[in-house]
Amino acid sequence: MEILSRLLYRAEANGDIEGIKISRGGPQITHLLFADDLLLLTQSTTANITAIKSIMDKFCNWSGQEINCAKSGLFFSKNATSDSKRNAKAILGIRKLKEDARYLGNPLFIKRKWKESFQFLIEKIRNKLAAWKTKALSWA
Repeated sequence: MEILSRLLYRAEANGDIEGIKISRGGPQITHLLFADDLLLLTQSTTANITAIKSIMDKFCNWSGQEINCAKSGLFFSKNATSDSKRNAKAILGIRKLKEDARYLGNPLFIKRKWKESFQFLIEKIRNKLAAWKTKALSWA
């Protein structure tokens, strides 16, 4: 994964891909790595998507690893056009993620009303507590 990270950094330095800014004065972020997972962050332009596809193909050829498209997904901001979404899906061959997608058990996308995003977790904890309470009751 170190090689892939370096390829992405080089592409950003060369101006081949453009990351996203989390804040106004913050740096651009093109990717995040966790174990063997990769999160790519970029504008949905044809140039960016084509460059990412090229980098991923190069990495797959060098490493012998393959991208599991069934476990991969795309997310677009509300500002992305329908054409850019369709184009990205076609170039990468990856589907769009659902709004309720999760990663490591947590929601990938948090709604404005964050309670709604974590309601499943609250219910899970309530159910566990209810199960513990019934086990703790003495029937004698």
